Amino acid sequence: MAYGDVATISGVEVLPVAIVSYAFGGGGDDADNGGGAGGATVVPIGIYFRDNKGVHFRPNLFAFALASIPVVATAGWVTGRILKHLR
Repeated sequence: MAYGDVATISGVEVLPVAIVSYAFGGGGDDADNGGGAGGATVVPIGIYFRDNKGVHFRPNLFAFALASIPVVATAGWVTGRILKHLR
């Protein structure tokens, strides 16, 4: 998780929250041929905000919907495979 700087907007303190992931890899062979690569992603998942009623979390629904696409696609694929074998 990564947290941004606290900002005050219209008297409300706001703290952005994101999930950060990264990966690196490399390899080679006996002839000194090799290479490496890396990558990173940052997904803003929402904000914490503090108002006169306390601290609350507001999720980023767009990021949630986007992240759920692989889950829904996999569930559909698995369901199709199960139905195919039941015939």
